[in-house]
Amino acid sequence: MEYEDKVERKLKEILSGKIAAEKMPGSTTECAALALVLGHPEGLTSLSRLDCWGYLRDQDVTMVRRLCGEYQHEIREWECRRTG
Repeated sequence: MEYEDKVERKLKEILSGKIAAEKMPGSTTECAALALVLGHPEGLTSLSRLDCWGYLRDQDVTMVRRLCGEYQHEIREWECRRTG
């Protein structure tokens, strides 16, 4: 559960604007999950979108899908702020 908590905490920090997505430190697995949740913004990971999915364990994929659903409105607002 610690991994899921880390990813969700980092997601909240990015969405709140506390840190830019491309400056968020983390393991490759954390960055892959965040990239998938956030629509794969440039600079967050060097992995392709397909490679991100392949990098995750089954339970990580489930978490990514859950976070996408739970934070869909916040993610849309964040995307609008990013693209201006």
